[in-house]
Amino acid sequence: MKLKILAAVVAGAFVLPMAVQAGTVADTMSIDGDIGVAYSTGGTASDSFEEFGTEINFDGSAEVDGITYMGHMEFDTNGNSLNDNNIEADEVRVGMKGGFGEVWIGDADNACDQFDPGPSDIFTGGQSGSCGGSDDGNILYKNKFANTEFAISHNPGQDQSAIGGRFTAGAMKFNLGFEDGVTTSAGTDESLISYGIQGEMAGVILNAEGNDDDKWGVNATYIAGPSTFWVSYGDNGTDDGVGGGFKYSHGKMDYVIEHNEPTDNTVLGLRYRF
Repeated sequence: MKLKILAAVVAGAFVLPMAVQAGTVADTMSIDGDIGVAYSTGGTASDSFEEFGTEINFDGSAEVDGITYMGHMEFDTNGNSLNDNNIEADEVRVGMKGGFGEVWIGDADNACDQFDPGPSDIFTGGQSGSCGGSDDGNILYKNKFANTEFAISHNPGQDQSAIGGRFTAGAMKFNLGFEDGVTTSAGTDESLISYGIQGEMAGVILNAEGNDDDKWGVNATYIAGPSTFWVSYGDNGTDDGVGGGFKYSHGKMDYVIEHNEPTDNTVLGLRYRF
């Protein structure tokens, strides 16, 4: 059975209207985000101040009779120039979760990206972008059993399907993903296998990821109070090299400096979080 057929069958079983009794509704709503500006130089940068991150996130949920209904939307700046940014709605999705697992429809990370360790406060260093499928317009189902999480997704607009999983053993997390119909470096629609491992040792967070399209990266992060340090090595399929960065958080303001050798790019930025 093809992945996209399986995705439709699994997710459709939960997306169809459910016969539930009207009951107590517990609503929650949260708004957060960040505003950032950075001086960027080298690589394809124009040696100027540019927007740095900058998004507003809206999350809402309501629990009814054991089922939680959810919605998410972001307002993002679209572009780099401070004068030419356009504001656009992004990652618009709705979903539900309960004893059956979790379902999302809309702009959601596909099943591979759900478990890709990827960047958090690290901005570019050592991140390969190991998953290649589109995150725009997916139907996604995910669940968890004991130490294992899994997901399956299909994107009808791009005719892409994906499955992914992550296994946790103590302080270590291992992830594996398979995608069908993605564009590889050869410019063809093929399948892609990605992998990753993340863990912590002696206070150092270690992360490695890659795929069978010859893209990979590793990084190590150390957090000491308000200060975060990281070093990396990455190969984006065209260029490779080392990188490193530093972030200091003073309240809700982040001071960031980072250099990434594969893209020959350096950023010095300020980011306010709310």
